[in-house]
Amino acid sequence: MQGQSSFQIKTYVPTHNCGRIFYNRQVNSTWLSKKYLKTLKSNPSITIQSFKQAMQKDHKVGISKSQVYRTKRKAQELIEGSLMEQYAKLWDYYEKIKRTNLGTTIIVKEDDEESENEEHEIDEAKPRFQRIFVCFGGCKQGFLAGCRPFIGVDVYYLKGPYKGQLLQAVGLDGNNNSYPLAFAVVEGETKSSWKWFFEILCDTLGWFNKQGVTFMSDKQKVNASLVEVSPITAHRFCIRLLYTNFRDSFKGVHLKDIVYKATKASYVQAFEAHMEELKEADEDAFNWFVEKPPSTWPKSHFTPTIKSDILDNNMCESFNSLILEARGKTIIPLLEDIRCILMKRLQVRKEVMRAYTGPICPNIQQTLEKRKEDACNCIAMWARAIYDKHEQPKDYVAHWYKKETYLASYEPMIYLINGYEMWPKSVLPGLLPLKVKKQPGRPRKLRKRQADEPKNPHKLHGGNITTICSLRGDKQLIKHLEKQSATYST
Repeated sequence: MQGQSSFQIKTYVPTHNCGRIFYNRQVNSTWLSKKYLKTLKSNPSITIQSFKQAMQKDHKVGISKSQVYRTKRKAQELIEGSLMEQYAKLWDYYEKIKRTNLGTTIIVKEDDEESENEEHEIDEAKPRFQRIFVCFGGCKQGFLAGCRPFIGVDVYYLKGPYKGQLLQAVGLDGNNNSYPLAFAVVEGETKSSWKWFFEILCDTLGWFNKQGVTFMSDKQKVNASLVEVSPITAHRFCIRLLYTNFRDSFKGVHLKDIVYKATKASYVQAFEAHMEELKEADEDAFNWFVEKPPSTWPKSHFTPTIKSDILDNNMCESFNSLILEARGKTIIPLLEDIRCILMKRLQVRKEVMRAYTGPICPNIQQTLEKRKEDACNCIAMWARAIYDKHEQPKDYVAHWYKKETYLASYEPMIYLINGYEMWPKSVLPGLLPLKVKKQPGRPRKLRKRQADEPKNPHKLHGGNITTICSLRGDKQLIKHLEKQSATYST
């Protein structure tokens, strides 16, 4: 009966001669979403096939694949709230973060462009969301206390219903591990969005027009935006981006080896020797690198103040691996997942380092021991000078790599927040979701890999396969069998 947990039998048929029917119209996606709400809340990553089999086993009814998709979507709306409700509560989330995590920089930007007429008819008073920047107070304080002034930036696509892109800034801690610093959800990767991101980031850290800060990226438009914001700030090219652009015009393993040797050269004379070798091999390739400032790509020209000779932007890739699942969620669950990941990361790494007994971070200590072994095979005058003064090589390790500096970077905390029912109500009007710009063609599920990237090992790659029609194959098989039978008969 409607509105009750019981039902009424109107017609009773005592004898049934028909077969069993596995269709039940009352078992719809709305009923299933409420029935399996706790299951999907505890295991949101369950596959469609596994979820379908579990429901069919429990209720002995037929459930289509599209019905399973609708069930998961409706259950997600019950758990997280509808998409419109989440954007409407974004200002409430803003107020809650500002109150619980002091020192946090969180900025929400509304879309300045005038919405379409039909959208004004829906809700004329509400502005539209465009961007949000978040730098938690714990991450900012820890970075300034114990991390080098070296930041890698990158961008990743969001997979939720309203898409957008995630800009991120990641530093390096004393153990040469990634230290997530700030992130932003924007409408797309444009020069305007990157400039907006850098302006807020530099203002948050107090780095406007300050020398000694270095940014690394594998995007050309990032470097152009950074120059506009702070012209004297140093920047580096990721070696993978540099070689990818170089390979478009100059191919060959020999040229690749020379380029990587020049990039990894630790002193200027070795770099110049490898560049002369490149000039002899291909003068046009040499001229291609002449246009690039040496301070942006070879290790021999890096400034020693930041104590880092990293050539690629893998520190951003490591952070991306932590938020893969979060990138498929809507706006507030996305922000909350990243906050929880960073909160746990600060606490866990602090506890692990406290249990460590050495004065130098473990990865740096391992590198130091390797350098000491290499020095045993040569006459190192600097080592003689150290031992004559009754000192140890570890005494010359920079303070960035010491245990106390590492702990200082992880000492600040990111604090918990209550459920959305207890968030303060903002007086600002709720926001409309981000504009969705549908791209032509079928959406891609996987990103386009570079030519030198390893292919997916779980995917079968055909390569050069020669196929023949079945008729021709049958004739060849018959000829082969006839030839074998003639051989045996003789």
